[in-house]
Amino acid sequence: MTLKRFIKKYIGVRGVGNTKKNRGQCVGLVQVWIAALGLSHIWGNARDIFANASPNEYEKIENSPNIYPIEGSILCWNSTMGDGDGHTAIVVSSDPKKDTVEVFESNNPLGNTPRIHTYFNWRGIIGWLKPYVLEGEENIPSDSTGECLIYKERIEALLEAEESLEEKLDNSKINEEKVVKKINGLDKTYAGLKKTYAKEIKLLIEQRKEAQKDYTDLYATFEKDSKTAFDTIQELKKHLINLQKGETDMVKNTRDYMSDVVKYAGPSSAVALATSEILVFLVGGLEPIKTALALVIGFSINLLLVVLKSKGIIYKN
Repeated sequence: MTLKRFIKKYIGVRGVGNTKKNRGQCVGLVQVWIAALGLSHIWGNARDIFANASPNEYEKIENSPNIYPIEGSILCWNSTMGDGDGHTAIVVSSDPKKDTVEVFESNNPLGNTPRIHTYFNWRGIIGWLKPYVLEGEENIPSDSTGECLIYKERIEALLEAEESLEEKLDNSKINEEKVVKKINGLDKTYAGLKKTYAKEIKLLIEQRKEAQKDYTDLYATFEKDSKTAFDTIQELKKHLINLQKGETDMVKNTRDYMSDVVKYAGPSSAVALATSEILVFLVGGLEPIKTALALVIGFSINLLLVVLKSKGIIYKN
């Protein structure tokens, strides 16, 4: 694993370490980095790391002016740091011009998660451990055998393969998170649509029930009104037939009466008969009231004629 990948994986992560005692400590972060390089665990407190490291796995470089650690080296402080336990960190970079060193460290200040920090002085630094497995021919001891070089190449190949796999894993995790987020969003949208759909269905059912009730009431009213109208029409027809029959009988009786008037009152009553005939003709077929009025007028005229004749005011022809 490259240092860049290591930092990306552990920066800001709480409780980094590979033993119960070193989790969250500066030593814990360094021991995890050592394990990532495939190197042996170094026991002891931070101040003991430099002395206890295997010379077969590290080049030990003591702190001195004009010498600067390379990326991936393990920087070690003495007991002036960490309340007597010392301090240790992983070198990210160093700048000879500024005389600074940038490190990836944990538990500094006390309780802090892993962070990148720049030191502007070298006080308390014992030195640093430069792992032989780090990239670059400058890290290989001059007396290394060909077999060591072969192992180094294999280690580098494994580190590259591991880094590639981790990148793919991270990408898959990112894609998985995106997919999960999208699915959660779709689930939320679906739930909202389902709720809205259920609400609309309920509203439609209520509206349909209301419409059915209104239709039932309207149909019942229509049926009742239709029956009433039909019965009324039948009654009117019967009444009309009776009126027409009564009118016909009334006209016939009137004509018979007028004939009797002429017969018994004399020829001069012809005027009255003609008058009644005209009135009957004019109002004939109309409402019974008008017909009755015509008959009354005709009867009155004839009666007047009879009276006049009886008094000798008018004479028979």
